Amino acid sequence: MGPGMMGPGMMGASVANTEQWLAEVQQKLGITAPEEDAWKAYKQAVINQSALMNAHRETMWNGQTLDNEQFAQMRQQGWQTMQQTAQAANALYQTLTPEQQSKANGLLVYPRGRGWTR
Repeated sequence: MGPGMMGPGMMGASVANTEQWLAEVQQKLGITAPEEDAWKAYKQAVINQSALMNAHRETMWNGQTLDNEQFAQMRQQGWQTMQQTAQAANALYQTLTPEQQSKANGLLVYPRGRGWTR
């Protein structure tokens, strides 16, 4: 996965696969005690986004017909969850050392400086 790419949690993988991917990212970044709270917030945001995407995919693939209002609501929920993930990624990034930040640029979903955070 290269910079700016989405991790398995964002591609509709199961929550278990997302958690496994997050454990690998945590290990690669070498998250320390001072970074733990920001990491936990980021991890939860990614899991929340993965779960929402899975729920939306299931709704659409189960043959349920969505009217324009329902579809717009799903898009809005997705956008809000993406924003929360981006904010959590940015907060985590700020706690990391320069070496960790360099690694994070290729690992985090919505890494800082990739146009996802505002």
